[in-house]
Amino acid sequence: MERSRSNDEIRNRRSMNNKVPAGWLDYSPLNTWIENTRFVPFKCPLRSSILRNINKQDRFSLNDLIDRLENQGRKIGLIIDLTDTYRYYDYRDVEDMGIEYCKIRVPGHQDVSDKS
Repeated sequence: MERSRSNDEIRNRRSMNNKVPAGWLDYSPLNTWIENTRFVPFKCPLRSSILRNINKQDRFSLNDLIDRLENQGRKIGLIIDLTDTYRYYDYRDVEDMGIEYCKIRVPGHQDVSDKS
């Protein structure tokens, strides 16, 4: 009995890791460049095991990000990841593409203080 409960816990954890982040589908994949900067905001790209749960036209991966920027004649040199988790994609894939990676863990789903 104890063994099957442990297997169920593992299965549940895996399925949680493959869930689409809350509200992810509500955002456009890539925004416009911030004027007079080299920054472009984009929603968090997702790894393939999560994308399997999403309609094809709504998917957005690291490769999609690179392709969209290249179509605009842009090349990405640095990704600053502001998520509070490592589950959405593997940062080593970013580095393997020759892109620098910086992680700044920012808790999500919280109100920002007026004093900020």
